[in-house]
Amino acid sequence: MLTIVLVFPPFRKAFFSISPRSAKDVSVLARHRLIWVDAVRGIAIIAVIIIHVTYMFRFDVRGTDIIVNDILNNIFRFAVPVFFITAGMLQPSVPMEWRAIGTYYRHRLVTLVVPYTLVCIVIIFVQGIDTGEALALWGSGGISPPYWFVVVLFQLYLLYPFLQRFARRRYAAAFSFIFSYICYQLWWNWIGVVPIFPRFLFFFVWGMSMRQVCLSSRMTATSLSPWIGIVFTYLIVTFSFPVHQYNARYLYGTAMFIILAVLCQRGRKSAWVHGLASVGRRSLWIYLTHFFIVQYIYEYLPLDRMSYDFSVASMVFLTVPICIALAVLVDRIYRYCLIRR
Repeated sequence: MLTIVLVFPPFRKAFFSISPRSAKDVSVLARHRLIWVDAVRGIAIIAVIIIHVTYMFRFDVRGTDIIVNDILNNIFRFAVPVFFITAGMLQPSVPMEWRAIGTYYRHRLVTLVVPYTLVCIVIIFVQGIDTGEALALWGSGGISPPYWFVVVLFQLYLLYPFLQRFARRRYAAAFSFIFSYICYQLWWNWIGVVPIFPRFLFFFVWGMSMRQVCLSSRMTATSLSPWIGIVFTYLIVTFSFPVHQYNARYLYGTAMFIILAVLCQRGRKSAWVHGLASVGRRSLWIYLTHFFIVQYIYEYLPLDRMSYDFSVASMVFLTVPICIALAVLVDRIYRYCLIRR
């Protein structure tokens, strides 16, 4: 797939030819078009839940069910790239002054680190983890398998003020793609037990670079043909060689973001987009809490009496509404506490 994108001009142009952004124009447009971003995130967080449902079955299924499980996992692996792309796309312009940078960091602490820490405290208390181990697990995201994402995202937030000028350059996406791809191939993904950002830098920078396009009215006129071609090629490869894939889906994740973004922008007045946007606005809380719900249902649902297909479908239809309901409750409590404060 990488060869296809680099060799054929329509794919290469769609993927890497990005015009410099205008921060002033974008800030005005963003206030009116965030609903589609929330809707895309809503789709992505549901995909995350499905990925972790398949994760539960990965070591318990046999025969053709293993192949089906891996294919399902691979199809929904666009989720994490979508979150990194939207995170980069929605960051505000930060003046290169220490006071402005400090304000930006404080906001990231309130919106990301504080919710993450509160959920970790609850888990530590429930599981009886001692203080020394808890601090190490908190810093590495080791309290729960999905928490590596929070650690990496915060690293990217720390870098963001210093990436702004780089992201405005014409070939920022291409350079960050090469860097991330090399790091991914060299397995430079961890320092000790701490996950690090390099393999995901491309998605974040690409989102920053695409901001002007994505948050403008031009997005709805975007041709989907090259992106659908990338997705179609990925699906052919997935069905032909169903090996278990992970989150660094550079081509597929980016292409799915564009497709979902265009569809959600075009339908931004429809009920389904508003419903998904409501889910997307709670995506952080869903992300922080969903894995434990998936684990609990997997352990207590009598899945051994069901077929693989019915078991997966049952878990998805049970976990998604429960995760959303819990996230709505937690989000309201958190916002109430912030207002009271």
